[in-house]
Formats: sequence, C-alpha cells, structure tokens
Amino acid sequence: MPHTLTAARFDPVTSSYWLSHSGRRAVMRIVRSPFWAFRFNLADSREDENNPMYLCIVSPEPSPLPLPNASLTLGPKHSVYTSASRAGDEELTCDISFPCSDWMVDNPLYLHTTPIIEIHMRNLLPVQEVFAQLKKDSLHRFKEAVRENKNALRGHWEASQRARWAEQIADWDKHQISELTFSDLGGDPTYMFGYLNNPQAYFFEFFYQGTMPGFDERPTIYEELFLYAQICKDYRWRGVETVILWIRAARKSDRAVQNANSSVEALVPCTTVQQEPFEVDPSFREIAEELSVFGLRSMSLHEEMGAMAEQESTTHSGDSQYTLVYPLDFDFPELPWEFPEIPLGTPRIVVFDLFGVILDREKAIRCALSSWLPLTHCFQTMEDILPVYIEIEALAARKSQFAATSVAAIVESALHTLARKSKIPLQAHPTLVATALAEIIKPVPFTDVEHAIASLKAHGCPIIVIPSHSDVTMRQVFPSMLRSQVRVTNEPLSMHFAAPDSFFKSLLAQCKAIVPGIRPKDVLLVTSSVARIVAPGSRAEHPTALVKRHGTIASNVKFVVGNRPPTNPVPSIVVEDLLELCTRVCTRSEDRH
Repeated sequence: MPHTLTAARFDPVTSSYWLSHSGRRAVMRIVRSPFWAFRFNLADSREDENNPMYLCIVSPEPSPLPLPNASLTLGPKHSVYTSASRAGDEELTCDISFPCSDWMVDNPLYLHTTPIIEIHMRNLLPVQEVFAQLKKDSLHRFKEAVRENKNALRGHWEASQRARWAEQIADWDKHQISELTFSDLGGDPTYMFGYLNNPQAYFFEFFYQGTMPGFDERPTIYEELFLYAQICKDYRWRGVETVILWIRAARKSDRAVQNANSSVEALVPCTTVQQEPFEVDPSFREIAEELSVFGLRSMSLHEEMGAMAEQESTTHSGDSQYTLVYPLDFDFPELPWEFPEIPLGTPRIVVFDLFGVILDREKAIRCALSSWLPLTHCFQTMEDILPVYIEIEALAARKSQFAATSVAAIVESALHTLARKSKIPLQAHPTLVATALAEIIKPVPFTDVEHAIASLKAHGCPIIVIPSHSDVTMRQVFPSMLRSQVRVTNEPLSMHFAAPDSFFKSLLAQCKAIVPGIRPKDVLLVTSSVARIVAPGSRAEHPTALVKRHGTIASNVKFVVGNRPPTNPVPSIVVEDLLELCTRVCTRSEDRH
C-alpha cells in the first residue's frame, strides 16, 4: 500500500510541542479546515511501506509556487448530481472517478507536486483505508515532477546562500565558496514548511469516514501553515543564541584552566568523555532541554551541535529534543531582558491611540459582519467570526507593510479572504464585501471622547493623536470636529504592528516643539493595545495608560513575553474608559499647580 489519496486536517497543537506554553496557546486559535492530499513516499526503496511520510495537496487551484510542473491535472471526475463525467485529458489518472459538482467537472482538479509537506515521524500512522491510487505511469510522472522541483528549490537556495556568504566573507577564495554544500550552509531548504528531521515537521488528523471535504473546495492548509509559522516566529526567544555561545566559551575556558591547573574548580561543569557529551553532563543537558523548546538557529553552532545531535540520536531513537531547530529564516524584533515600570507622574502632553481609544473600530466591524453570520455555517456567533477577521486583516497588513497601500485595500483583501474561509459565494452576494467595507473604514467615536478632549485641554494638556495611515485616509475616518481640536503625530503607526523605536524619537521631538525641555516621562501614551504601544512605549520610558473598555476583545488580551513579571510589559495605569483617565490625569495636574 505505497500511496493513497487521503482526507486530513492540520493539528497545530500537537505540532507545536516544542514551543513555549504561550506559543502553544496561540496556535490553538488557528482556524482549520479538512483537505484532500496525496500521501506517498518519495524514495523508490520505500514504495511498499504502509506509512508514507509526505503530503502533496489536491486542489481546484494550481500550486502557488512558480515552478514547471508544480501542478498536474488529476482525473477522472464525475458529477454527483447528473453523473456527467469527463476523462481523457488529465495529466494524472487514478483508479477511481472523483465525485464533484457540475462546475468542477468542466474545470481542472490539480495535484500539487510542490510544496511537499512532511509528516512528523511520530505521526507516521499506517494507512487504514485506501481511497484512491494513481495508476503506475501517473505515479512515475508525479514522482519525477516532485524530484525535479525538489532539486530546483535546493539549487536556488544553495545559490542564494553562497551569494550571501560571499558578501559577508569577501576574503574567501571563490573556489572554496563553490565547494560548499547545503549541509555546510545550515540545513535542507527543499521542504517549503520546516526542514528534514526537525521538530517543525507536522502532525495531522486523518479521516477515513464521516463528512469528507469536497474536491471543489479550495484548501486553506497553506494559509494555516504560514500562520503557524508566523506564530512560531513570534514565540521564539532570540537570546538563546547568546546563551549557547556563552556556554561554549565558558566550557572552552574551563577546559583550558583544568589542563593548566587541575586544582582549579570549573565554574561550568564540563565533560571529558567525547562519546556521550550530553549524558555525562547533567547541568548542560538541563540547559539544552530548556533552550530546545525555543529553537537553535546559530550558523556557527551548526557543525558542532549537529554532530552532537546526530550522535545522541543513535543512542536515543526517536528523541528529537536535541535536533537543531531552524523555525524560520527571519530576523526577529529584539526583546529587552526586562520591561521597566514607569510611574504615571504628572503628564504635560497626552498622546491618544486612534483605534480603540477614540474610534470604536470593533463596533464597526461587528456591524459590518452581522449580515455575514446567516450566510455561513462555519461561524455560529459574532465572538467566533470577529477574532478570525481581525487575524486575517493583520496578516493582510503584514503582507502589504512594505508597499504603498490604504486601509481600504487591506480591509477589502481581508473581507475576500474571510468570505472564502466562511464558504460564502460572493457571486450570489455581489454587494456583501462593498457594504462591509464601507462600514469598517468609517468607525464612529466613543461617547466619552469629546468630553475627555475638552477636559484635558481645560487643564492645559495638549493632545496628540496617533494616526494609523496617511493623511488622506485619516481625513476619511477621523471626524472633522475632533480633528480640529488635536494634533497628529508626524509618523503614522499601523494598527497591527508594534511601534518602532524611531516612532518614539520622532514623537519626543514633536513634543519638545510644543513644550520645550519635555522628557519622555512627561508624555502619557493612551492605548488599548499592550503589544503596539505599551511594550515599546515602556522601553522608551514613557508612562502608559491601558484602556480596557468593557466587552471588547482588546480588554481580554493577555500579552505574555516571559515567565517572570519583569519580562512582561505593565502599563502605568489601567482604566475602563476615558472619563476615568481624565479624573486621574486632571487630579495630578491640579496637585502640580
């Protein structure tokens, strides 16, 4: 039973066993859908094994990767309603006919040859039932395409890595660089999601009966895996590389001291038995276990740690906690060792975040999506669909963050994606997206905003508002009666990303132009987001006020960075609305005078 078509669903919780507790909680929010895939073994020597280890997706859309033969048409097909069939022009043929809708019978069904998705070794369960198999010539053609694309991806990655190394190490001989292999350069890139023998291989649930996905449904597995990869990136601790390098330097120093003077006691225990570097050193093993959940990605450690992990795997079969982990080839924002606690003090300037403080954007989204719920069975309540939309919108903003775009374009893209996930046919509801877009991009102010602005100005506190995008967009969403009473920051700040350090430097310079000699501790930041404003604002030594309005999603968010209190950002004050904020700020202003 070497290969089969199978129905599966991604299991992010089990896949993320190597992440921290916060990371595992985050992946539980991924919305998953079942999909059809072709499960197979690539090596000819493993054709007869009953637990294939790779998946390639079956979809009504071609593969997103621009490679030759990245998708091959699959058939035959027949209509489940009229029994009409179509066969003969497919590139791959199976031993059964696939049941499809009338629309799908006249359109191609694709089997992707890339990306290849690897099943985790602990998830390699035997196939219980064969749904469909490729015919012999089709199986050969499919595997040839897989191998060609696999080699093409590897060659492209090797070339890019050699170019990067050539730039960084200019004095290397070109011949030496050309001799580098993919293993020398830090990993095998040919699997688009994760690497071979890596804790990032995935767990799946396999279905053999019950409600199966339709062949005309677009699978969302790629989006799910990219979202999972993003979460892995966000919950990975960068300081692990520094700690490992320190351990290596300390070990080297201790060995030198012991060789020179055996009476000197080593500060870090080290081993002299090369055959079992982990087993005979309990302290280092404990440190390695703690750090392995965050992943190791140091290129300088690859050769030494790779040899140790390989040696460990020969004595402990199936134990992958010492395998080198390369979650994603991104650069991560630096996190401080500790967030400073900034007291409120007596603010001389108050800076308001736009959404969540002045404009009730969540209410606008709720109103826009209220008409969507009767059209979908994927979401039962507003509390189900609302966080999914916000997450989709954040991903759309992330994708376009380096391009000139508008809030409207991001919202429209998110609405189309939500419609696909909700399985709402937009052809039958052509005005659905446009109506929702019009409501979302024009939120109304909270009822306490006008009074709060007037109260703060009466007590001599200038007010600055943080816009989310360009002046043109802000003129559309920000009411003119409020815009005339406040200033706006020189730099806009995306509603989905943390404020960079440059933003606070620009903000302080703008505040000094209003109040000469003002210091960061005199500028109060008011926001509903810990991640966007409170965390980076604390690093910039600004006091922060967190507005937790009753019944909103933001009021229930728990932003966790570390497992100790100082490693998590804490606002200077927490208020339920702007009226409470004004009472506390104005009281301090009166005390000052």
